[in-house]
Amino acid sequence: MISFTATGDSLILEHFPEMDKDYEIIKQQIDRGNVRITNLETVLADEPHFANTFSGGGWITAPSAVLNDLEDLGFNFYACANNHAMDYSYGGLLSTAAELRRRKLNFAGIGESMSLASQPAYVQTPEGRVALFSVAALYEHQHGARAGDPHDGLPGRPGLNILRRNCYINVTEEQFRVYSEIAEMAGAYRTEDGGYCIDNRHTIKPAKPGETIGRYTTPNEADMNRILSQISASKQISSMTVVCMHAHANKLIESYLNETEPDYYLEDFVHRAIDAGADAVVGSGCHRLRGIEIYQGKPIFYSLGNFVFTVYADSARMPYDYLEARDLPWTMPGPSAVASSVSYDADLSINPVYYRSVIPYWEMEDGKMKKLELLPIALDMSSVPGLKGFPHPCAPELVIDDLREASRSYGTEFAVIGDRIEVLL
Repeated sequence: MISFTATGDSLILEHFPEMDKDYEIIKQQIDRGNVRITNLETVLADEPHFANTFSGGGWITAPSAVLNDLEDLGFNFYACANNHAMDYSYGGLLSTAAELRRRKLNFAGIGESMSLASQPAYVQTPEGRVALFSVAALYEHQHGARAGDPHDGLPGRPGLNILRRNCYINVTEEQFRVYSEIAEMAGAYRTEDGGYCIDNRHTIKPAKPGETIGRYTTPNEADMNRILSQISASKQISSMTVVCMHAHANKLIESYLNETEPDYYLEDFVHRAIDAGADAVVGSGCHRLRGIEIYQGKPIFYSLGNFVFTVYADSARMPYDYLEARDLPWTMPGPSAVASSVSYDADLSINPVYYRSVIPYWEMEDGKMKKLELLPIALDMSSVPGLKGFPHPCAPELVIDDLREASRSYGTEFAVIGDRIEVLL
């Protein structure tokens, strides 16, 4: 039997404050797992690196010493493929990888080439080796973060292990006729299937017989094949395999507040990953809890929300790009710029939905999950500087409704047992 614990996003910019027994409860929950996973959503750099032209929504960096706090909690795997990994371009990404290697910490998802970024890390347990992958499904404007392999004597490109997607909008013949007239005047280009590509994201096309009207997505098959082949290969030398998936997209193209339904291509990806041999999928990215699905006897956590979320707490410096994007004066210091835009991006810094989550513990044996228990947590929303965004245990009632609503379509059921939530298998 191999046991696992996992958290969502560790978006950590500063050290944990001194904490009482609450900290010990969280540490004890994490320590229960042979494999202990977190998503490291922070660029680690002790020297300044120039900001990238794009970011994951804000430019996130912290001194490498914040890793001390995550190490003390017991994490032994760090998923690094996420939308903030390239906030400070190649210098920041390589600095993060170098610090993790210096500390001999297991990580995956970033590297000096696609071959390296796609490789799993391996964690040794008393019951065998576990392979862990890290994959990011980013916004289209961030695809420049994708790693590349050397070819024709040209060097590889540092970056992330990325899963791209295809987006389609099926319309009626009449709707397509009207749109075609506008598209031709605008100079939109035709696609091979007779549709029109807009904004480098969506293809509008007439629905074929049997297809429904509306939007749907599919994973990029080249990326899928690369990732699935790595999963299959890992099974040759590992007792178990876990895939960490960082993604934001939802089915309805609505604000973050309605983002509990993962996009169609994400559901396709995680099912195919398990079919290829993965024993669990741990999701992160949208900063709030999404549903839990048990597929082929194996757990899928579509998003574990936030574990540490100090992004708006003490943003000491921000690049000019942050000011420009929000139409702020170029002379405004970072803390003032962040404070003036706290309601930006769907109120991420002030809405309680982003400040509650769970830390799951699960056991796998003979390819099936035998137990799944969740520790509910709430992140501090204090207005006292230095306290906001750090986790504490909380009452199950604070998160159980979120879980039930987000998991309803997967048929997952939960029960409150004392201060924990158990998934009924």
